[in-house]
Amino acid sequence: MGVLEDLHQAHLARRRRLSPEPAPTRPLTGATSKPPQGPTLQDWPILKDARPLEDVARADPLLPAWLRRLDGSLPQTPIDVIAAVARARGVTPAIIASRQRTRTIAHARQEAAYWIARLTSYSLAEIGRSMGGFDHTTILQAVRSHPERSGLPPLERRSS
Repeated sequence: MGVLEDLHQAHLARRRRLSPEPAPTRPLTGATSKPPQGPTLQDWPILKDARPLEDVARADPLLPAWLRRLDGSLPQTPIDVIAAVARARGVTPAIIASRQRTRTIAHARQEAAYWIARLTSYSLAEIGRSMGGFDHTTILQAVRSHPERSGLPPLERRSS
């Protein structure tokens, strides 16, 4: 019986040496404790050469009332459009420019891209850059999918 006990004790000692120590626990940090990281409005290249929206777009009958700026005027730059969409959809402009792909954020991003494309003469690549560096194909998908989802008329094909 003494031999078996010795073997068992040796086996337990070997297991203790080979098994890793349990990882120390640390308090969980959630998304609510830190603001979302993303480009700030100052990082957006469109602010450096922002062009006013076209006069033709100002008379657009489909322009929703919430798309107006806080002072009641019509949007002057793509940043104004992004800010209005963010305000209406309950997100921040930085989240629209982020790489997050949740449905709410993606739909807000697509809506902003649609209205910028409808109201400006910006190319799809310029719109993508103004929204935080998205590719022109992402913007193309956005301006095609938002009208289907919302019942708005699709944008007319642009000539480059």
